[in-house]
Amino acid sequence: MRDPNYYIALCARKFVELTRQLILAVDAEQRDKLIALLQYVRQSAVHETNSERERRRWQLPDDLRRWTDRKVQLARDITPVEVEALRGYYAVPGGGLLGTLSSVEMIRLADVCEGWSCTADLDRLSAIQTQGFADSMRSMAGFLGPDHVPHDPPARSIHRFLYEMAFLDSKD
Repeated sequence: MRDPNYYIALCARKFVELTRQLILAVDAEQRDKLIALLQYVRQSAVHETNSERERRRWQLPDDLRRWTDRKVQLARDITPVEVEALRGYYAVPGGGLLGTLSSVEMIRLADVCEGWSCTADLDRLSAIQTQGFADSMRSMAGFLGPDHVPHDPPARSIHRFLYEMAFLDSKD
């Protein structure tokens, strides 16, 4: 059986390769081509993420699918197997992470998410989601390699915001 994250990992590895090439680009034309390729690879990774998440979603029982959509409250206990299936659903490595954080930042933010999942008043679904998000970020960081630093990360993204709120000192 193939790794269900194979194509996401492939996109991430290509993203790293293109980022390294961009650093060595000698002229504006080459840089523009590489930036366009980076955007294409990122969009491909987002598409693969969405496809894999949808595949995993349809493997969930109907009541759990509705629960993940927050359309119904779940009145029954969920089995350990179902918890792992839900966690796996949320753990699909996010293609949208490409270009936003370094690998080290992703791992640190994953640690924060994992900590949040242990919050006493957190509902069951949110705890499972945050555990899955942590797994997702760790997987993506692994695909990118330990020394990956994005080229020109966006100044504003939810991941950047969360990272900065968790780790950067406030001057206020």
